[in-house]
Amino acid sequence: MYLPENNQAQIKENKKYNSIKSCLSSNVSRTRFLFISYLCRAVFDKFLTVFQKTGPMIHLLYQELSDFYRTVLLSFLTVEYVGNKQGKELLSIDYKLAEKQLNDKQLRIGE
Repeated sequence: MYLPENNQAQIKENKKYNSIKSCLSSNVSRTRFLFISYLCRAVFDKFLTVFQKTGPMIHLLYQELSDFYRTVLLSFLTVEYVGNKQGKELLSIDYKLAEKQLNDKQLRIGE
């Protein structure tokens, strides 16, 4: 981890430095960063492309946000559970139910 030339000992004793260092070196954080990277490539690009037009796009927002959230949920939940739900139905999905989650080999969370 990079440290400035001056005051290295003082920085290493800082609680915030140690907190950030432990967060960045944990496998959980690495997994989260990889998932966010995957979402940026696979999901956000499509969403942004749709809305980068000069005309009004508000009439597409509801459907596109529903599709966006459904795509994120389908990265780790079964198709049968998520289905074709939209809006409030998607928000009511309990993503913590273990029986509705994909097994480890089926997860789409990036590299």
